[in-house]
Amino acid sequence: MLKYTQAYTMFKEMIADGRLRRGERMPSIRRAAELYRISRTTVQNAYFQLAAEGYIYAKPQSGYFVAGGPKAPADTASAGSYRQQRRSVQL
Repeated sequence: MLKYTQAYTMFKEMIADGRLRRGERMPSIRRAAELYRISRTTVQNAYFQLAAEGYIYAKPQSGYFVAGGPKAPADTASAGSYRQQRRSVQL
């Protein structure tokens, strides 16, 4: 399993079980990397995936915030995974 997938799963579980609540600010990418001893890129990739699925959202110049849950299934399917989106950009 890729590291960003593990980080994504950890954050998703924290949202699902209420440790991170709707509207709460997520740790900054730099702070999360320090807390969990992973690279900033790994945290950033996990946050991108969480945002693509509707678990978190970004506020410019403010950070990431918990949205509370996934988007509707049709939205999630059309968004695709972060990895798929990234591949299409690189091709």
